[in-house]
Order: sequence, then C-alpha cells, then structure tokens
Amino acid sequence: MLCAKNNVAFNFCDDFNKCVAEMFPDSAIARKFSAGKTKATQLTKAKLSQIKCAIAAELDDELTKTC
Repeated sequence: MLCAKNNVAFNFCDDFNKCVAEMFPDSAIARKFSAGKTKATQLTKAKLSQIKCAIAAELDDELTKTC
C-alpha cells in the first residue's frame, strides 16, 4: 500500500526490498523482507476491492432509505 498511497510506481517495490536489507543489515527479518511489484499490486487490488464493496453497501443502504 506504500506505493499506491504515495503514488510511487510498483516497480519501485522491487528495489525497495534491497534497500530494506541494506538499511538493517543485522536484522533477519529485513533480509527476508519481500514485497515486490507483483505482491504490492495484488495487495492493492485486494484492498481496493474491499473499499469498493464497502462503498457499494453504503450506497445501497442510502438508496433503501430514500425509497
């Protein structure tokens, strides 16, 4: 979501993995960190789908109230 939230290209995520490992060389978690463009794209799509469903449900509720 970092890329989508800050309007950064998803290709940046591939390079960001390397940066995390270099920024925290003593961290096993940082060395294993992996969130490339494919994973970032899928996470963003999933979140947008949830948001879309929530908006649709809210609009449906409002429509029901007005009829």
